[in-house]
Amino acid sequence: MIPTIGRLASKFNLSRSTLRYYDSIGVLSPIKRGKGNYRIYSEEDCKRLEQIANYRQIGLSLQEIKEILDNKICIAALSLKTN
Repeated sequence: MIPTIGRLASKFNLSRSTLRYYDSIGVLSPIKRGKGNYRIYSEEDCKRLEQIANYRQIGLSLQEIKEILDNKICIAALSLKTN
């Protein structure tokens, strides 16, 4: 079953608007759009969202998470920055 925004939101207990926001800021972008311009997510997108959820639980900002996931900053450097 191909994950759509509704299925993914339900799986991670998030709202659809949260996933749309993540898309708008570039933290999580669907691989493509299906019929009716519906967002379609890959398995990699699902794994990325799981990482986002884990980082949010430990208090990282979405900007910090984006930098980590885009390999622009390592977690060790981030911990030095916050101390």
